[in-house]
Amino acid sequence: MHVAIRSTFAFDPLPALQAYRGPRLAIVTPRGTAPHDLQNLVPDLPHRVVDGTSHFLQMDDPATFNRILDEFLATIE
Repeated sequence: MHVAIRSTFAFDPLPALQAYRGPRLAIVTPRGTAPHDLQNLVPDLPHRVVDGTSHFLQMDDPATFNRILDEFLATIE
């Protein structure tokens, strides 16, 4: 396995996610069912699913991705 891929899987995002107290939103693909996907690691992490997308959902459906992001950003003071 390539060192970059091993490093990605070795990284534990939970300490940073638990320490962060600001607004959070995960925009995810419908394939986000793996135990290590952020919305599964942190049950209270707000998330929105963009149907019909791959790993690159912001490129597969930029209009929906941008609408969700704009709606989220509008809620932040």
